Amino acid sequence: MFGLHLINEDYQKEIAIVESEKTAIIMSIFLPDFIWIVTGSKSGFKFDLLQPLKERKNPIFTV
Repeated sequence: MFGLHLINEDYQKEIAIVESEKTAIIMSIFLPDFIWIVTGSKSGFKFDLLQPLKERKNPIFTV
């Protein structure tokens, strides 16, 4: 998933998961207080791909 490399940079930010890369880029400009993660497609939203988020020390998710 696009954006996973950002999840360990700031533990204070909430994580927002969206489907489109374009949406994540635009929203990161308007709402920079979130870490934007992209599934790439509706079928890309799978449990296995979310495992790195489980390891986050302070997970807060916004969908």
